[in-house]
Amino acid sequence: ILIDDVAGNITSTVNEGNGITGLKGQTSLFNGVLQLIPTTDVASVTSLAPVTPELVTINDILTNQENYESELVQINAANFDVADVGMTFVVSTNYNITDVSGTIVFRTNFAEADYIGNTIPATENLVVLVGEFNGTPQVTARSINDFVLSTTEFDNTAFSIHPNPV
Repeated sequence: ILIDDVAGNITSTVNEGNGITGLKGQTSLFNGVLQLIPTTDVASVTSLAPVTPELVTINDILTNQENYESELVQINAANFDVADVGMTFVVSTNYNITDVSGTIVFRTNFAEADYIGNTIPATENLVVLVGEFNGTPQVTARSINDFVLSTTEFDNTAFSIHPNPV
């Protein structure tokens, strides 16, 4: 479930992947996404093993959106629209991403995300949160760390080392 703490009621230090107990608040729908608006701080915070995102395709999300809502998932070989590649990410903007199974909206929902203002890549393995806007599925990355390099090799023909031989 999405926790929307605009009022700042959660004052305990909570890190990504922590477990929390004793959180109280009210539930509501925001553009179709179930969210909890906290009214008190959490009772306790515990360290848990890191969350491993489920590997899915865009078609998996499109055909079973309720199964993935507010879940952390990974989409491999996600291609950003060629018209957007090389531009910079702008907050509160929709970008189309495509994999072998379909196309979905990548939304820059978090104004504080550290990838805002960075260059939009061509192809990435993306770790994203699944959401929706009025019934239409969309995905959002939490930070630049959610853009997982899709290759471990790079070709560069303009590279040289001096003196030669090294």
